[in-house]
Amino acid sequence: IPLVWCSFSFIVQLHYSASMASIPRQWTEQETEQFVVFMEELVVEDKRADAGQFKPGPFQKLADKMNEKFPGCGLTVKHIRNKHKRLKEKYMYVAEMLGCSGFGWNSEKMCVEVDSKQVLEAWGKGRNVTLYTPGKPFPLFERLGNIFGKDRATGVEACSGKDAEEDVTPGSTFAAATAGGLGLGSEDIDMDDLGAAESELPNTFSTSFASS
Repeated sequence: IPLVWCSFSFIVQLHYSASMASIPRQWTEQETEQFVVFMEELVVEDKRADAGQFKPGPFQKLADKMNEKFPGCGLTVKHIRNKHKRLKEKYMYVAEMLGCSGFGWNSEKMCVEVDSKQVLEAWGKGRNVTLYTPGKPFPLFERLGNIFGKDRATGVEACSGKDAEEDVTPGSTFAAATAGGLGLGSEDIDMDDLGAAESELPNTFSTSFASS
């Protein structure tokens, strides 16, 4: 009996530790704002390559700056790269939207406005992910344009809706998060952490316990 109980306790602890590690990291508004400030500083320092992407070194620099500004936040280079990627994806999504007929930018409300529901529905056809909804404030858009503007898509391809990187299915963790299931915005979620959250730990736990 003691051996079985020890095995059970060990498996429970392992399952708990793995579950905690899989919880996606949520960025605060203050962290996001400061992250954009630091990226703007790197742009001024000309730390981007010709294609508008940051060179490898600055990602470590960004991580160091964020950890210095927010002691104990524990941000790694992986977190920084993921945050950079998510902000860029959202910016590109909105930029492409504004490049199509029927959409416009409201500088006072800091949001995209659309002429009609039909225009929005036509825009959404063929897209597997929604990174922004017109009418929702996006105050970082113009500032992000100074960071990611060189990568902005133009022309017919910008309206094709076929270049979204994420394939979000209704039952996925990312879909639940962006739909409000986790109470997070898509650009505030660490995507690698979300991948870990979708692991099959419950099944592994059940199998291990049965074996024990």
